[in-house]
Amino acid sequence: MCMEVYNHVYLPPRAQLLMVFVIIVQRKPPLLSMSSYASSIRGSTLKRIKLDHVAILVKNFDEALSCFKKLLELSDDDIIIARGLEDGEDVVDAAFLELGGAYIEIFSPAKPDGAMSKALEERGEGLHHICFSTTDLESELERVKGLGLTLIDEKPRVDKFGVKYFYIHPRATYRTLVCFIQAWRRTGPNSWEAETRAK
Repeated sequence: MCMEVYNHVYLPPRAQLLMVFVIIVQRKPPLLSMSSYASSIRGSTLKRIKLDHVAILVKNFDEALSCFKKLLELSDDDIIIARGLEDGEDVVDAAFLELGGAYIEIFSPAKPDGAMSKALEERGEGLHHICFSTTDLESELERVKGLGLTLIDEKPRVDKFGVKYFYIHPRATYRTLVCFIQAWRRTGPNSWEAETRAK
């Protein structure tokens, strides 16, 4: 039924990508069986890289958070809020909405002259980046460099909780900003930490 509706309604590319994300994370049983099959073919990649979140840049943080919270029927326990989060030289207000083992990040600029403020002025609201998690970020960074892809970050950034991440330039990934982040886990209502690799 969903596909019948979508076939008659035009969705812009960003909305299509978000729709696919929501469908994927809510269809866990079929995906688990598919993962079992796929892992026999290329298990190392599936174990190493997972979808972490998709990020949506907005003007009004509180309104957008309220909208998605109602839309996805989430409780406060499903949401991590991090105001004043440093991202390189920029500062943002961010919320991570847990949905089916991954997150949707809603964020807005907290620095008037920062890069995110400029991005809003130039491109408006919408999908900003896709992020994948890995248990070995340093090795993943070297692997990406070996692929010859253009990086925004030659070395990882570190957030206020000590979790590392880096961005690939969108011209290397078909005009899509891609992020890799160290695997992490929630430690409190509004905090997280890096996961340590099993020996």
